[in-house]
Amino acid sequence: MEFDYTELTLTVGQYLDNVNEILKQIPTSITGEVTEFTDRGNTIFFTLSDKNEQAILSCLIWKFKFNKLGITLEEGMEVKITGTANMYKPSGRFSFVADTIVPQGEGALKKAYEQLKLKLTEKGYFDASRKRELPNYIEHVGLITADKSDAKKDFETHLGKYGYKIYFQDVRVEGVNAIDNVVNAITSLNQSTYPIEVIVLTRGGGSLESLQAFNSEAVAKAIYGSKIPVISAIGHENDVSISDLVADIRASTPTDAGKIISADWREAQEKLATYQNNFVYFFQNNQIDKAKQATTGLITSVVILGQTVEVYKNKLQYNMLNMFRLSDLWTVKFVKELEANQKLLAANDPLLKLQQGYSITRDLKGNIIRNAKTIKEGEQIETQLGEGVLKSVVS
Repeated sequence: MEFDYTELTLTVGQYLDNVNEILKQIPTSITGEVTEFTDRGNTIFFTLSDKNEQAILSCLIWKFKFNKLGITLEEGMEVKITGTANMYKPSGRFSFVADTIVPQGEGALKKAYEQLKLKLTEKGYFDASRKRELPNYIEHVGLITADKSDAKKDFETHLGKYGYKIYFQDVRVEGVNAIDNVVNAITSLNQSTYPIEVIVLTRGGGSLESLQAFNSEAVAKAIYGSKIPVISAIGHENDVSISDLVADIRASTPTDAGKIISADWREAQEKLATYQNNFVYFFQNNQIDKAKQATTGLITSVVILGQTVEVYKNKLQYNMLNMFRLSDLWTVKFVKELEANQKLLAANDPLLKLQQGYSITRDLKGNIIRNAKTIKEGEQIETQLGEGVLKSVVS
C-alpha cells in the first residue's frame, strides 16, 4: 500500500528544507548567456538566459568561490555553470547555486586567460627573480595528478629507477572539484613532515575548457605560495597554462618533467660508466697513471651517488667490487707475466753461463773481446770467471 503524502502536514519551512535536501543531491551543469551581473559583498548574483527559448534562471555564486576562478563576468558572455538548485526560505525564491563558472567558446576562454595572466603579471607572480632552482640529486618527489592517468605513467616511466620516494596526491584534473583538489594537494604536501624536495603538478593535454583548473587564480596562488619548488607540466608542449607560468620550472610534458628531475642521476650514471670503461682500458694497456685518474673520478662518482640513494648505492658498490675484482685479476696476470719473464731472464743470465765453465774477456775500457785480432801484444786484459777475475798481459 502506497503512503499518502497528503496525510503528512508540514510547515512551509519544513517543506522547503525537504525540497532543498533533495535538490542538493542533484548536481547539474547548465549553459546559458549572462544577462545580469551584480556583486553584493559576499555573493555574486547573475542571471542566465536561454537564447533558443524564453527562459531565465536566477543564479548566485559565493564570492570566495568566484575569486578562485580568476575570471570576469560580463553581460552577453556564454558560460557553463555547475552546482545545485536551492529554494531561499525567506523569499521562496528559486536559485541555482553555482560552484564553478567556465566561459564557453575558445574566444571567451582565451579572453579570460589573458585577463588573469595580466592580473597576475602585475602582481609579480611570473617574475623570474622569485623562481627557485631545483636541488641536485632529488630523492623525494611530491606528485599531483590523476591516478591511473597517462600523465602519471609517462612521468614515472621517464623519472627512472634511482630509488625515489614519491608522495602521491590523487586529484581530479578537470570538472567541478578540480580546483579545490589541486589546491588542497599543494597545501597538503607543503604541510607534510616528509622531506619533499620538489612538487610535480601534471596532467595530459586537452581543450582550454578541460585545462580550466590550471588557468585558475586559486591554483596559481597555491603554486605561488608553495615553500617547495614546483614543476608544472600541464598538457602538451604547445599548451602554456597559468600554472606553467607561475611554477618555478615549466616542463613541456609529463615525460619532460620526469627527465628534468632525473637529469643529474642520468649524467652521473653516464660519468660512472665512462670512468669505469677508462679504468679498464688504461689498466689493460699498462697506463697506470691514467688508470689512477680514472679511479679518482670513479670514487668521486660513487661518493656523490652513494651518499644519496641507498638503492643505487648498492648497485654502485656491486660495480666497484667488480672493478676491484677485475683489478685483482689483472694484478695476478701481471705477476704471472713477471715471473715468466724472470725465468726467461734467468735462463739467459750470462753469470749462469760462467758457472758452467765459460768466461768473459774485456779490455781495460770494459769492452768485450770477441776477436783475438783486435788485441795488440803487451795490451792488458781482464777475464771474468764464474768466481773471480784474472788480469793478464798479451804476449
